[in-house]
Amino acid sequence: MATNIYRFLANIRNNPIVNKLIHTIDKTYPSYALGANTPLLNHYLPTSTNFQNKPTTLFFNQQPSDALRLIRRIAQKKSVHRLDKNKKDTPIEFVCYGYQDHDGDIVITNIIVPALVELSKNCKSFDEAVEKLYDYVPSKDLRIDMLANYFDYLRNIDLDFHESIGKKPVALLGTTKPIVEYADNTENCPRFSEIAKSIVPGDVEFNHDFQTGILTVSPYKIVQTPRGLEYQNGSLECVTTDYKISPNSHLATPYGLTNVTQCVQNTPDGKLEKVDISTSSQPIIDFKYQSKDERSL
Repeated sequence: MATNIYRFLANIRNNPIVNKLIHTIDKTYPSYALGANTPLLNHYLPTSTNFQNKPTTLFFNQQPSDALRLIRRIAQKKSVHRLDKNKKDTPIEFVCYGYQDHDGDIVITNIIVPALVELSKNCKSFDEAVEKLYDYVPSKDLRIDMLANYFDYLRNIDLDFHESIGKKPVALLGTTKPIVEYADNTENCPRFSEIAKSIVPGDVEFNHDFQTGILTVSPYKIVQTPRGLEYQNGSLECVTTDYKISPNSHLATPYGLTNVTQCVQNTPDGKLEKVDISTSSQPIIDFKYQSKDERSL
């Protein structure tokens, strides 16, 4: 992982805006020493924009919308189960597959939870697999396979993006945020290790443009309503990475991070609804953009 962090920092810091933010984070949180657990305060990143120069919208089609709701419910039950047993809460990792459409927005067409797929092979029912997930520790091989499938999708997808579906393939590594508290209130921030893991290796060739990123799911929050106290969905956080592909070597170099601030999903009956994104509680730091243009790239 240290190598991944180094490659992430070495390339991304060539972007002057992101470099300025990372420098501020390092000054604000020196104890992390720009290591794997360093928080990326993504609300300070430039806002991802589509081809109309409006904030990029992250769309979830029906299957991934249903999957995302299921992941939220399982994560909550998993947290309660582990806390009742005095065990540390752990994340649920998943992968989002999709594409950038002709408007420059991101459409997610499929979500896969590798651990559930693996557990289901030896379970009599899906509910049994879910119960086993509460105490399941994914193997190293499963994590390697997840990343291999993630990278293979970006390299080998054979859809004609430029004419029929969209502009380029997009894949996001997803994770639920465990119920933990940080003294510096950064529990809802993506970590450097999560960003680094989502970035493609430097020795893999690509013949087309693509985009990667991470999607984090904050825990349920308790909100006072006219009906009393209720659980409500925590905010999503999505950071995307763009790449430059060498015309000679076909190798991809990450050059910029952006923050997604708009999201829509399908309800169970097929209607569209807005989803909270980029609204989780994060610390305020002494960081300002030099111009309005730096907010949207």
